[in-house]
Amino acid sequence: FSITIPNATDVEILNPAGTLATGTLTMPVTPVNEQETCVSSSQVITALTVQASAGQSIIAAPTSMSAGGFCYIYNLATTTWFRLY
Repeated sequence: FSITIPNATDVEILNPAGTLATGTLTMPVTPVNEQETCVSSSQVITALTVQASAGQSIIAAPTSMSAGGFCYIYNLATTTWFRLY
């Protein structure tokens, strides 16, 4: 799968029927300062790519995901997504 998380999305919920072999998540294109964006999945994602949109960077992007989730906060001054958990 390949998903670009929509702007102003607080939580992107993934609810596949079973384990996903691969997937790519792209963070929102035009986030605001201190925007928190979380991802929650009901299933394992074996190989996951989490990437920033053009002109942004991301710190500590996961490469796989068990059932559960993670969150990032955006810093406009540095155009960087920082992982909260």
